[in-house]
Amino acid sequence: MDGGAAADPVVTASSPARYSFGVRAGGYGFRNTAHTELGEWDDCRMEGAGVFGQRSLTRYLFAEVGFDLYTAKDATPTPEMPAPMDRISGITSVAGGARVPWRWVQPYVQLGVGLEVTRVEMPEHATPERALLPMGFLGVGAELFATEHLSIGGNVRTNVMKHFTHGGGHDHAAGDAASTEMTGEFEAAAQGQLFLKYQI
Repeated sequence: MDGGAAADPVVTASSPARYSFGVRAGGYGFRNTAHTELGEWDDCRMEGAGVFGQRSLTRYLFAEVGFDLYTAKDATPTPEMPAPMDRISGITSVAGGARVPWRWVQPYVQLGVGLEVTRVEMPEHATPERALLPMGFLGVGAELFATEHLSIGGNVRTNVMKHFTHGGGHDHAAGDAASTEMTGEFEAAAQGQLFLKYQI
């Protein structure tokens, strides 16, 4: 009998998975100020997909890094929007979160920041706009565990991102340079995502 041998560590079912990764899809949109009475968040609608990885710091806290690629949903002219915005954005984000570690369903909250690499094109502007922009978000979500390692879930987020203004066109008083300049400001965007995650 070897009384000096160290006992093997015990891993319980309640121990958090140290690492996990997944795929997600969703979209976001800015508030439509042209029809504020409708309360729609469908201005500059963007749809896309991404990948993410997480690490559990404790049973309740986790960190996340992700990359998502979004494109404008309505980039073709219509009678309602004769001069639509064509936009493509790649967003790299990092976030911290806190979860409720229930057995089958785990609600959580997240706070994150990121960088958006974007290209915006509008018919009324001669030159596309390319920019590297900061962004941030606050989100809530939940995941349902189908197996011990596989979960599905969804979240809703409020993003703070730059929204480029439709219109503007050519300013004859300012000269030709005005037609290449796009204006915008940081606004809130409503986002929803669905995801599939595997825990190692």
